[in-house]
Amino acid sequence: MDYDGEEHSITLDLEYPTGTKIYFADSKGEYSLTELPKYKDVGVYAIKYKLYLDKNHTEYFGSKTLTIIGGTVTITFHSNNKPEEIITQEVDKGTNTALRKNTFTDDKYIFKEWNTSPDGKGIIYGDEAIVKLNRNLDLYAIWVQEIDYAVHGYTINPGFQLIEGIQAETPFDNFVSHFEVGYNYGVDVDTVQVDEERLVYTGGKTTIKKGTEIYAQFTNVVRGDPEGDGEINSGDLLAVRLHLLKMQTLTGAYFQAADTDEDEELTSADLLAIRLHLIGIANIG
Repeated sequence: MDYDGEEHSITLDLEYPTGTKIYFADSKGEYSLTELPKYKDVGVYAIKYKLYLDKNHTEYFGSKTLTIIGGTVTITFHSNNKPEEIITQEVDKGTNTALRKNTFTDDKYIFKEWNTSPDGKGIIYGDEAIVKLNRNLDLYAIWVQEIDYAVHGYTINPGFQLIEGIQAETPFDNFVSHFEVGYNYGVDVDTVQVDEERLVYTGGKTTIKKGTEIYAQFTNVVRGDPEGDGEINSGDLLAVRLHLLKMQTLTGAYFQAADTDEDEELTSADLLAIRLHLIGIANIG
């Protein structure tokens, strides 16, 4: 089937007598019929099943697969000046991909960032930001006379003042290297000490200062880190599970960190992504 950004489970269509015990397993473990996992991302997923027939104590084994095919979407870059220029980039659906580096120029202004709105009031994408898309996207170059600050490689959600797209275990030095600041501007970042590293973590603040005054402030979102310790571990798995069971609620930056597939929902697919990361099968990029 083609990738559509929606969750899908494997259809087993098994016929079995009443009283049969059924167990299913994928790369994560075993499940009951009501616990069958759902899949969203591009890939091939296999479910093995095992039927225990109580009356004669025989077993029956088999497997079925679900293949989600990617396809492509188009990112259209608009120079947003005169004369208007347009460049396109084809990317695979549902796959982390870096935006192409900006090559537009302007005689009077400096390129700062990409935006979903030509007036700069939409979602901000830094130059070469990592994106994961299931539909076409138009981006407009934003031009300024003088750089106050610019963020490269990440996405800024101005409505919630979030910096998104940060990978787990990102050290402070690596993170601040993505910032370009003008004269008399600086960057302060909340970090947590893990062994010998200062790591950026979900819920921490990034503050842009002009002199000693706060000029702008954002909350950091580390993908896969809803627990907020800068790493992906069993605590993050528990946080998502408790949210899905409605035993606690993840909101704000913590919700965005748990939303590994970036579809604005927390589902079993996000839980699966963290599990696969922890057992080393598929990293959360």
